[in-house]
Amino acid sequence: MALLRYANLSYFSDGIWEEDLDQNREPILIDPQWENTSLGKSLSDFPPETKSRKNFFWLATSGSTGIPKLVEKHRDQLERELETWKRQTEDSFWDFKEDTDWIVTVPLCHLYGLIWGRFLPKQLHKTIHYTRDVLEIQNIGSKNYRKTVLISNPDFIGNLIQAGTSLPFKIISSGSKFPVHLSRILRDEGKVELREIYGSTETGAIGFRNPLWKARFLILPEVKTKTISKEDGEILSIRSPFLSETAKDWKGNRETNQGEWENHSLVGQDGFFSTNDWGDLSDLGWNYIGRTDRITKVKGKRISLDLTESLLSSTNFTKEIAVDSVEAEKEENILVCMIVLKKEKTLADFMEIINQELPKSFLPHLILEQNQIPKLPNGKTDYIQVRSILKNYNTT
Repeated sequence: MALLRYANLSYFSDGIWEEDLDQNREPILIDPQWENTSLGKSLSDFPPETKSRKNFFWLATSGSTGIPKLVEKHRDQLERELETWKRQTEDSFWDFKEDTDWIVTVPLCHLYGLIWGRFLPKQLHKTIHYTRDVLEIQNIGSKNYRKTVLISNPDFIGNLIQAGTSLPFKIISSGSKFPVHLSRILRDEGKVELREIYGSTETGAIGFRNPLWKARFLILPEVKTKTISKEDGEILSIRSPFLSETAKDWKGNRETNQGEWENHSLVGQDGFFSTNDWGDLSDLGWNYIGRTDRITKVKGKRISLDLTESLLSSTNFTKEIAVDSVEAEKEENILVCMIVLKKEKTLADFMEIINQELPKSFLPHLILEQNQIPKLPNGKTDYIQVRSILKNYNTT
């Protein structure tokens, strides 16, 4: 029977994590925010079977779909990735010798949080502050501005910028692509160094970039890549020592939460895993444009919804934005957009600037202004709900 663990700080600091791995318990690490939600219920009411192997564990994730998935991991995979980051010497950013304090705002139940919020700073003997309190982050950063590292994600970094928080000198971000408009703000201020880590729960780290200045991700030397052509770009597949081979998918009804867990292999016979990420790969690195399941055809032309979202957000008029496509008359798809505008910005101003700066193929047919964008429990945009709202709005 599966051992479910809501993986908060005490789970690790009290030694329960090490005990679980040493005693062959094969724990499933769950985000504490999933408790009393449909995601948590699918695990507690229908617990998956595990094999009770030493040093194995599972990470529960819901990705961009909101459907729970369990990804198998091994302690050795964590150790290999930790050693990779400690060997990074080509970029001086990764030299943490002089850094004393690490501020961690991401959950430890995520792979990124486990590595960068727990194990790496502990191995480097850093003082770790687990907090999402804006004032506390401000106080810690102001005391040791040049010696503090912030471990966070784009959404929370955006909130800190919106609140006028003085940020630490070094920032590491992961979880979703760093927005163009935030890159522009930080680049213009010139007060921070930021690196974005590219990867997923399944893959571990694939590469990194400086999003303030670079579009492409440098691929880690341990990661092998191959691509297949699709439309005007490529789909990336990878093989690495951090890559998981097995996952369990939840096959059930989103509304009733009835279903079962289904095992499947993540890798092909050649050992490669398809990321389903679309972009182009060159000797300069990987230019990630968006997900393959977020490519649609509008007026006979293939459009990346993720790229459209990025271009619209680059206007610096929006706090949040979600772009999708819905079927209109004569079974034609149209681009639709939901936005949360910044203070003192108007919808008319936003429409004027995008009509001036963006190609017509990236202009939404419908723009709906909202107070907030629907979110999944993991904080990512709930595109199923966004699409439903926009489709209903368009038909009325």
